Amino acid sequence: MIVIRKRRASFVITFVLGVMATMQAQALLGIAPTEYNPFARRPSITFMNYKTREDSTHAVFRLKNRSLLPLSYSGYGETPQLRYQSKTAAGWDERGWDWCGTGLGKQYLMPGESVTFDVYVDDPKTPMRVGAYFSPGAIGREFIQWSSPTDVIP
Repeated sequence: MIVIRKRRASFVITFVLGVMATMQAQALLGIAPTEYNPFARRPSITFMNYKTREDSTHAVFRLKNRSLLPLSYSGYGETPQLRYQSKTAAGWDERGWDWCGTGLGKQYLMPGESVTFDVYVDDPKTPMRVGAYFSPGAIGREFIQWSSPTDVIP
């Protein structure tokens, strides 16, 4: 019993000293403490450009997993189930979400991977953004990530 407690105490002391040494080394080398934290980095959804398809305007976005963990999300193939917002004078206004469940399934994006998708734009003169819910790793809590806003077409 005493041997087990000594081993446990030795492990805890070694672990704490290792964490402290790592933090000191990161500070000396100028590395942000969150750089290697698997939960610190979020995915990015970036507006890329516009394209015309079937006589309608679509915004093209790129989703990239910048975290150190696989991400899961609900989606239609590579396109996530999205929420939509439009820019107003008062801020961002909710415009709805992809409520249809037909074809919806759990998708995975590994660290460093990215996918491109496009969405219909009803008014290219108004900035819009899209958001999607993600869950990091097997135990991560779900969170929403918003895209960069679209450019305005005059």
